[in-house]
Amino acid sequence: MPATFDIRLLTPTEELLHQEAESVILPGEAGEFEVRAGHTRFASTLKPGCLRVCTANRTELFAVSGGFAEVSEQGLSILADAAERADKIKVERAQAARERAQKALAEMKTGDTLEAEHQHRRLARAENRLRVSALAAKKKDDGAASK
Repeated sequence: MPATFDIRLLTPTEELLHQEAESVILPGEAGEFEVRAGHTRFASTLKPGCLRVCTANRTELFAVSGGFAEVSEQGLSILADAAERADKIKVERAQAARERAQKALAEMKTGDTLEAEHQHRRLARAENRLRVSALAAKKKDDGAASK
């Protein structure tokens, strides 16, 4: 049986996950990276992307919108700006958020860089939520097809 380690996924409003995992794949600013038991101490900022938590029985997906990850002797702590379990993502809401951000960007006046940054972040978050939801649906379909 592979070694496990403690993982905690926290947002400003809640603890989404606190369990043992065999590996975790995170969307780091410099690219995806994987953490396993015994990993050296490490810290990284996170960009919007898919967080994969792997246990002996399954892989759970989360959409994270950025944040910070730290590996220590106690395990992996992830402080996400926002995070959502893939199976809890409401696709219609994410599509509507993407459309609102796209519309706001299209109607934006030149020179409003702060608002443009805000809308680009909103767009990236909505697109990430849709991408992670689609990955989870594909994974579920692939699992059903192999049975």
